[in-house]
Amino acid sequence: MQNNQQSFGVLVANLISYLERLNYKQRTIEGYRYRLRHLSKMLPEGDETIYDQEAWETIVSKVEENKIWIVSEYYKHVLLYAANAVFELHNTGSLEIHHKTRRNSRYPDDLLSPKIAEYLKVIKGKGYQDHTIYEHRTHLVKFQEYLASGQIDVESVSRADVLGFINSLSGYSEQIRYRVICCLRVFLRYLHDVSVLETDLSIFIPKLRINTNERIPSIYTTEEIHQILNSINIASPVGKRDFAILLLIARLGLRASDVSILEFSNLDWQQNIISITQMKTGKRLQLPLLPDVGNAIVNYLKYGRPESPSSRVFLQARPKFEPLNHAAVSNIFQNLARKGGVLAKPGRKHGSHAFRHSLVHELLSKSVPFPIVTQILGHKGGNTTLNNYARIDLNNLVKCSLDVPAIAEGGLK
Repeated sequence: MQNNQQSFGVLVANLISYLERLNYKQRTIEGYRYRLRHLSKMLPEGDETIYDQEAWETIVSKVEENKIWIVSEYYKHVLLYAANAVFELHNTGSLEIHHKTRRNSRYPDDLLSPKIAEYLKVIKGKGYQDHTIYEHRTHLVKFQEYLASGQIDVESVSRADVLGFINSLSGYSEQIRYRVICCLRVFLRYLHDVSVLETDLSIFIPKLRINTNERIPSIYTTEEIHQILNSINIASPVGKRDFAILLLIARLGLRASDVSILEFSNLDWQQNIISITQMKTGKRLQLPLLPDVGNAIVNYLKYGRPESPSSRVFLQARPKFEPLNHAAVSNIFQNLARKGGVLAKPGRKHGSHAFRHSLVHELLSKSVPFPIVTQILGHKGGNTTLNNYARIDLNNLVKCSLDVPAIAEGGLK
């Protein structure tokens, strides 16, 4: 915690330097500059104002109360986001809450700790899936940056450093903390196994258990799905693309990651089959190319897809017309859900995976056997479907309950 009082202008310069060191895009940094200039005008002495708790509260109050120049709730949100970032960096020396996973994943390879780079090569050699390696890299970058803030090398990390890093994750969700801790535990065990660390520090990491089975998967009704699909302007190239993407998810239950890597070679038009290797599991999956899905894909390929040598089916609509990634596919769903007037209810997720859950709900409501549902989803085993999705169809779940035998006097015999 830093106790010295500094002006808003100095703290803004510190924030910009911090973002530049962490390789934020120039467009993002310019966005911060623009909003921070706006915030400066709210302070009594502009950039010369000492930015303390009182000044921060002044900005928050003015942003919340002003109804004239703030044209949207979103801009109000990003102004508060910027004000909090300046305040948080000054008081903690880092931006734990504002550290974005996608930004960490762009961390240059040449800045990675040699030991982290070696570890990633080792797990790649063990056959880890690319998305798993991506996740380990992302979370270990967080760890590396935490150590760098205290000028500590990975090779000399101590138990106190590990526990300090775990405490710094308080701004993240329970799920993110759990995944970071799991990756860190494996990495520290590796450092001990290769004699980089004399002590196996993984044993000091507290166990964090999260019960995902307590949550009922989010679903959308058939009417809501039609509402979202009907909101798409299929006369435009982007609309043709988005319509085909959402049908693949809604009708076939594909994950956003699998839609993003879909290639022409995965489409067997003669036999009307889609064959893919799932990004998450590495398991081969074959699904029927349903007529409405196939027609939507053809419509996009003939009249919407930009000319490109890429083998990927779905491309960005702007030059350089690069393939969509899984985050972009998920964002398409979220944007169309808002456009279609289907807002996320409290506790209900609004990502593309909810469409996948909705398909499961429809199949279970039609009494499709669990093994068939498992095959459609491409899960490795039936327990995943049973544990995570059976709770969606409460009516059929009740039918699975056992009758309780009547107990005669004297108890069971």
